[in-house]
This record gives sequence, C-alpha cells and structure tokens, in this order.
Amino acid sequence: VRDLARAFCDSYDVELGDDDRRAAEMTLLWADLWRQARAEYARCKAAERLLDFNDLEARARALLLDDQVRRRCRSEFSCVLVDEFQDTNSAQRDIIYALAAPDEVDRLFVVGDGKQSIYGFRGADVSVFTQTRQDIQRCWGDQAIIPLDESFRAHDGFVQALNFLFARIFTVEGARKPYEIAYEPIHSLRPTPDRGPLIRILH
Repeated sequence: VRDLARAFCDSYDVELGDDDRRAAEMTLLWADLWRQARAEYARCKAAERLLDFNDLEARARALLLDDQVRRRCRSEFSCVLVDEFQDTNSAQRDIIYALAAPDEVDRLFVVGDGKQSIYGFRGADVSVFTQTRQDIQRCWGDQAIIPLDESFRAHDGFVQALNFLFARIFTVEGARKPYEIAYEPIHSLRPTPDRGPLIRILH
C-alpha cells in the first residue's frame, strides 16, 4: 500500500500528510468493523432463518451447479431473454448460463448497452456484459449481434449532436480493456423540428 501511495504521489505531484496516515489507520479499523458486522449479520439471519437478496442469488447459483436441478430447471424454459444485461454481475450470468448457454441454438437472447451500466454500486459489472457479448459472437458470428442503432424518440438534430459529443467522450486509445466500450453512432427516424433551439447548453 505504501508503494502504491508513493507511486500515486509521484504521478500527481502531491505529498502524504498526517491526515493521510490517520486515514490509513482508520481504514484498517473500518475493515475490521466491517468483518465483524458481516459476521453478526450472518448470525442474525441464521437465527431467524432469513435470507437476503445476495443469499438468494448465491443459493440459486449453487443449486444450478447441481446437474439434476439444472436439468429440471432447463426443461421448464424453452428460451431465456434478459433485458438490461449491462446491469448483471458474474453470479447472475452463471445462473443465466446454467439455464441457457450461449452455444445452444435459439436459447439465449440478451439486450443491453454497456454505456448504460450505472449499477456498479449494486454489484453490476459491465465486463460481464462485454464477455457475454463476446461469448455469443464467438459461437454464432457477427450476425448474432443486432445493433439497436435507430431512435424513434429523439429528432435528427439532437441525435447528430449526441453522436458528435459521445464519439469523443467514448474514444478508446491503445489496447482496449474488456469493459471499455467505443461509441457506436445512432440514427434518428424523426425529422429535426424547424422551431426553437435544438440544444441549449447551460453553464
């Protein structure tokens, strides 16, 4: 941690002070408190025979790892469609794959936009979306990816401005990481209105 802190300071021309040292000490105490709180929470749930959302997710995943359970559950679904897939995590992806693997014909259909992944605080991981897209593409080729690049809602002038702006914001230089997403322009099916400002920028 000290080495990382020094590297950070060297990169940004800052120095560590007393507040930083106190914060480091408090972080270790906070981590210990967090471990104790989790243990007490687990004890209370067990005593009351209760499960929370994370428990349900973990136990569903564990159940589906059992061949007999997985076969029975799979027989109840001819196909699986998952919307807002950019908001999934790896455990949820494992559950979905247990029910409908990407290499099975006409079993799995996912809809999502990696640029809209905003639920990281809730465990969503945009790299799961990216990897799933790659899994499907590897099995079925480029034709399996259907870009939803037409807007029926926004007019053309507004869409052109978005394309101009976001193509620059989402520019990825050099080697791309799995979760990095380049901007793909959209097209509007609504004409630009002939009245009023198309965009108003407020400083």
